[in-house]
Amino acid sequence: MKDIISRIIKLFIGCSLASFGITCVLKANLGCFAITATNVTFSSLFGISIGMSGFLIELIMLICLLRLKEGLGVAAIVNMTYGSFMIDVFNMILPTNPLMLLGLIFVPIGWALVGMAGFGDTNSNLLTTALIKKTGKSLRLIRGIQECMFLLIGLPSGCVTWFTLILSLGLGYILQVIYKFMKYEPTEIKHDYLIGGSNFEFQKIYKK
Repeated sequence: MKDIISRIIKLFIGCSLASFGITCVLKANLGCFAITATNVTFSSLFGISIGMSGFLIELIMLICLLRLKEGLGVAAIVNMTYGSFMIDVFNMILPTNPLMLLGLIFVPIGWALVGMAGFGDTNSNLLTTALIKKTGKSLRLIRGIQECMFLLIGLPSGCVTWFTLILSLGLGYILQVIYKFMKYEPTEIKHDYLIGGSNFEFQKIYKK
C-alpha cells in the first residue's frame, strides 16, 4: 500500500512539473512546444481554454491509441485531466518573462517522474511508441516527426517561431540528456496498465 501511495504521489508531482514547464515555455514568449501550439490553435478555434483544448487533443490521441491496441494506464488519464487543468492554473498565475524558458528543464523531469511511477505513460509518449511499432524507426526520428506534425497543426496559433522548430527537432535529445541525469531508463520500468499493453513490447521498442 505504501508503495502504491508513493507511486501515485510521484505521478502527480510529475504531471504538475510537466504542466508547469509547458506553461513556463509558453510564457517565455519566444515560442512553445509544438503540441502547445496545437492546443492554442484549438483554443482559439473553439473559444475554450488552453487546458481544455489540451484535454480534447489528449482524448483524441487516447481514442487513436486504443484503436492501435496500445496500453491504457492511469498516467494517461491523470495527464489528460489533471495535467490539462494545471496548465490553465499556471497560465493564469505565471507572469510573462523570458526567464520562463527554464521550463524546458521541468518538462522532461516531469515526464520522467510520470514514467517512473509505473502507471503507463502520457498519450504523446505512447503515440511515439505506437508509431515506432508501425514504422520500425528510431525513437529520436519518430519523436522529431511527431513534434513537426503537431507544429504544422499549430501554425495558425501564432505561437510557432524559429524556437518552436528547433525545439521540435531537438526534443528527443533534450529528453535523452535529462533522463540520463535522472537515471531514468524507460526499459527498466514495469508498467501496470488498466487496459491491454505489454511491458515486453514497451521494453523492445525503447531499446532501439
